Order: sequence, then C-alpha cells, then structure tokens
Amino acid sequence: MNGAALFDAQVIVGADSGQGGQFLTAQTLNASTGTWHKPNIFGANLLAAKLQVLPERLTAGHHMRVLKVGLPDPRISWAYPRNATPANTDDMTDSTSEVIQVIAHEREGRDRGWWDQMASCYHTHSRVRSMWFTGTGREFAAASRDMAANGDHARHRLSLPSVHLQGERAMVTMPMAIEFRIELHHVQVDLVSYARGIYRLVRRDGHYAISDLSTIYERDTLTPVIPGEAVPLDREKLAAVPASYRMLAYYFSSRGYEVNPNEPGDDRPESVDALMAEAIDWLEA
Repeated sequence: MNGAALFDAQVIVGADSGQGGQFLTAQTLNASTGTWHKPNIFGANLLAAKLQVLPERLTAGHHMRVLKVGLPDPRISWAYPRNATPANTDDMTDSTSEVIQVIAHEREGRDRGWWDQMASCYHTHSRVRSMWFTGTGREFAAASRDMAANGDHARHRLSLPSVHLQGERAMVTMPMAIEFRIELHHVQVDLVSYARGIYRLVRRDGHYAISDLSTIYERDTLTPVIPGEAVPLDREKLAAVPASYRMLAYYFSSRGYEVNPNEPGDDRPESVDALMAEAIDWLEA
C-alpha cells in the first residue's frame, strides 16, 4: 500500500438482513490504528472488483466474511458515483451480465472473423477511437475485416472488467492483452500490447449496445520466437512514438497503417485523466 494513503483498505463487511441482502455495508480500515471509518450503504457490484478473502476478524455483529477491495484510483474516485442511488441487486446483476456479454461478443467477433456479430454489438451512431482507427463501430468491424484480409490477425485476452451502471447507461473498463505472432524484419516475433478498453454502452429497446470505445495503452513487448535471435529495429522510428504502445505502433507503421501518436497512455497520465473524466461525465449526464 502507498504509505501516503490515509486509509489502507476498503472492505465489504456484509449484508444487513433487514435490507433483504440487497445492500452491503462498506467501511474503511485504517491499518495503523485498526479502526473503522465512515460506514455507508451502497448497491454493490461484486463482479466489478478483484476480491481477496481475508481472515474473519471483525467484532460480533459483523460475522460475514471480509472481502478486500483495492483502493479506488485517486484520480477518479472523487467523481464516481456522485449522483448514484442504490439499485435492485437482481437488476444490477442482470444488467452487468448483459453488458459484459456484449463486449465479449464484440471481441469474439473480431478475433474469430465473425464480422456481422462484431458489428451488431454497436449502435449505428457509435464511435471507436484507437491507435490505428477512428470511425463508427460498424466501420470498425469493416476495417477489422480488411485488416484480417491483409494478413494481420490479433487475439484479445480479456481480464476481469469493472462495470459502472447509471440508468440506461454503462461504463466498462476491460483490461486486455492484444497478441500478434508476426514477422518483423524477417524475424518471427510475438508482439503483446497491454491495454484497457473503455466501453460506453446504452440500453435501447431493452438491449445494451456499444456507443463508444476508446483505448488506454499501458505497455507492450516484442519477443523473438527463437530465444536470443536479434530483431533489427529502427531506433529513430521507435523514439518517435509513445512508450505505452511503441512496439505496436512500430509494427502497424511497417504494415502501412496510419498511426495516431496521441492516444491515451499510462506514460502520459494527463491523457488518461481526460478520457476517464469524459467517460464519467457521460455516464452521469
């Protein structure tokens, strides 16, 4: 934990039986004093958190198991949820499941070449912004089809998402690893780009679809398939693109794609802050 942080952990203590198990009590633990601060009641989305079971060590009356939740991102914790109200847990679970499935089907369609399935996950007037593409979701599916026809195939390994629901809108952060096995300068290599997809979805006519997809790039790696084999990279070209997607941009440029050098990346925190503030404002509008 960051020693400068006031509190060391937020924990979900358990459900109040009088609430029918719909709401959970959240308390913040100060590890230096062992005391609890600022309990509150909120509609909890357990699917959104990476949870770790801790030993039961609360006082009587808090007898349910303790689930550790990492501290929220300090850059956005102040902003969400400002106007949220407790929701029915069953409705939240159903909506969360549907939202995650829409994103999973969109990625599955792209990886497997099921272009109609991919396109159907987007609203007609949607927007997609990435390092190599800007346009509507349907246009993104068509461009992805053309990319695959050009011999450029990617696989997306998805991690546990964070889902935020507000009315008919949802915002999802989907961590992913984008994998390529390619030939670069006559050397076979594995290229992996680590990123977070920031999805915005809207429910219309009873169903969710994607209205916006943006990407935050974290880092990438380039590894020769045969260990020890040298890859003759152009260092000057590498230095011209952001560190958060340097190898990915280098490869795409070598294949003739136009690369945007100003996409949000963890190496430029202000760009991440701006995108997340935009997404949160949209969610709460």
